[in-house]
Amino acid sequence: MLRPIILAVLCGMLSKASLLADELPKPPSGEARLGNFDIVDCTVHIDRNALQDSLRLGSNLIALTFSGALLRFELPTVHLVRERIDIEGVTCLGPGEGETVLAGLTDGHICRVEPATLDLTNLTQLPAQPRWIGWERAAGDRPAGLVVVTRPTKRVEGNGRHRDVPYSVVHALATGKTFALEREATTFLLDGMGRLWLGADNGEWGGRLARVDLARGTIAEIKPPPPRKPDDKAFWEGVYGLIELRDGQVWAFGGTSHMGVDSGYLTRVDGPEPHTLYRSEPPHDQEFGNDPRRPMMPITHVVEENDGLLVFSDNDVFRVDKKLKAWKKLATLPIQGRWGRPDAVGSYPSVRTVHPPSREGEPYVLATVGDGYVLLEGTKVIPRGLPGQIGASNVSKIMNTSEGTFFFEGDDRLPAWTLRENGWEVASLAPPFLIDPAGDAAEIEKHEESWYETHVLVGPDGAISTVSGTGVSDGTRTTARRVDGKSLRLGRETSSLNPSASFITADGILWNVSSGDLKRFEKGRWKTVAQIPGADVPYHLNPINKQGPPWLLLDRPDKTLWQLKRGVQGDDPRLTPIEIQEGEKTLHISAAIPWSSEAILLATDSGLRVYDPATQRLSKVDWGEPLQPVNALAQDGLGRLWLGCKRGLWMVEAGGKTMEPFDRVPWIWQNEVDALAPDPRHEDGVIVALGSRGAAFVRAIRKP
Repeated sequence: MLRPIILAVLCGMLSKASLLADELPKPPSGEARLGNFDIVDCTVHIDRNALQDSLRLGSNLIALTFSGALLRFELPTVHLVRERIDIEGVTCLGPGEGETVLAGLTDGHICRVEPATLDLTNLTQLPAQPRWIGWERAAGDRPAGLVVVTRPTKRVEGNGRHRDVPYSVVHALATGKTFALEREATTFLLDGMGRLWLGADNGEWGGRLARVDLARGTIAEIKPPPPRKPDDKAFWEGVYGLIELRDGQVWAFGGTSHMGVDSGYLTRVDGPEPHTLYRSEPPHDQEFGNDPRRPMMPITHVVEENDGLLVFSDNDVFRVDKKLKAWKKLATLPIQGRWGRPDAVGSYPSVRTVHPPSREGEPYVLATVGDGYVLLEGTKVIPRGLPGQIGASNVSKIMNTSEGTFFFEGDDRLPAWTLRENGWEVASLAPPFLIDPAGDAAEIEKHEESWYETHVLVGPDGAISTVSGTGVSDGTRTTARRVDGKSLRLGRETSSLNPSASFITADGILWNVSSGDLKRFEKGRWKTVAQIPGADVPYHLNPINKQGPPWLLLDRPDKTLWQLKRGVQGDDPRLTPIEIQEGEKTLHISAAIPWSSEAILLATDSGLRVYDPATQRLSKVDWGEPLQPVNALAQDGLGRLWLGCKRGLWMVEAGGKTMEPFDRVPWIWQNEVDALAPDPRHEDGVIVALGSRGAAFVRAIRKP
């Protein structure tokens, strides 16, 4: 059963809006009554510029955001005229029979989309989340019908823990047949012969390609093309996409981008053996450099034109003849790059969908990850993103600072976002880009135009410090502090320091844990002051307590607690893990905050615990536990404890004994909370990071 919601009142119905010609979309907001509270106020900000997919239907574009919302735009102005926001988010779009648009939902439903109103009509439901939808045409004895790829998971045990690993299952609804792959596919093509091609891009780990013959009921793994050198091992690089040309040829394309090494390829795969048609690899002789007329990065999209091909490689666009001989670079798209994924370090295409012109003289329409729609008119690039809208596809961290509140995607290569009076805007917190002219990497870095990554740190007074680096492993690293809204450089050096491994303690000292070394920033440089014992080295350390030393730190990805002690004179620091045990079980910690002058509150895999580091005493809390695992903790300005869970939000009054569930606020209750922060503008509220489903401002206003 579908469960729609009107966010205007936060209960019972669906949020749909029609917009006037010059009207900008507003964040859904509303009120609900909950338990002991007079009002719970909630405002949700979704990613209207972070487009996951797009379908063209006549003069309309139906867009899918990463938050699972549907948007309808009118051409040729690319004007937003209608939107639909559901609790059950949309996971994929696909063409159905004729002019039908289909949508897959998080709960497994497959629905028909009415283009004008974006109303959904349920067609069927599958046991797992849909990843791709297509329509198989009838041919001979083969019936027409829906083909859907779902994304179930299987539990894998290892190192005393378990994780849910996704894989792909193909459902041919016309015949009732299913085909399970060992692993997950990330790109799909249903060709004219009823064969479904499934490619995978796993970043630096390479890729895979499989083919499901729906008529014959067979699955075949497609072996990679022969290597360029006979002694090299054949393997698939990441498969970014697939195309069927008008003459029936099927090509796979993609490449790898990892640690400054880039490559791309075009390979024909419908013949007896895969045959590489084009390949770019790093030049063996660096003196000649890259050829700017040809794509040297992974190839992300290919469009067949009347007399050639339009080829996208990273943010560059090329045109080439069908023999792949005469290349010409048309444009570089000024859009936000996506340099990584949660499961891989390789590149992530910023352009998600390419809509060719429907008639002579029209531009290409490109749907992008962070900039909404972009038009490509010859060599001219025309942005059509929605002004004042957030373009983050995954809000996972919130920081309150002396310069305001900033929202992050959990990747230091992506920019921060902030909400101003006129809407959302990208926050430029990095220092000016200047390489170390005396560094060994200066010759390589002279071609760089901006920092590869900038790690943002917030001190006890709310002041922002940053650690920035280029993409060169042993290259320029700049440490800076924000003063009066500008970056003041504190130091610059050439080193292998990992900026993302930096942290700041409540005394304002900057630290780093790169490569098993504990480093401290002093006198304008990073200095190694100790070795980190043991094989398990932390990477992302976040300070917990405000009074110390010793300082307590949480490695959230590894769910472990660490302690930083300093010697009597402060010159003999030691960073060591703290094993929190209850009986014979070692607890894994997902969140921690200061709880008293001596103790901290921990969210563990066994529930909430209070830990006193001085006595090493662990105790249970004296109130109930949420029904879901806790991901995040925060206290608002009234001292109330908020708990963000695997699903939903809970709260405990300061000094209270009762845990209040926010089950009447469906957008929050039905989604996972990644992070929480107190709302600096409202003492009775918090800001909630909902990952791909955006960010929410929630207030719980007590009855007088």
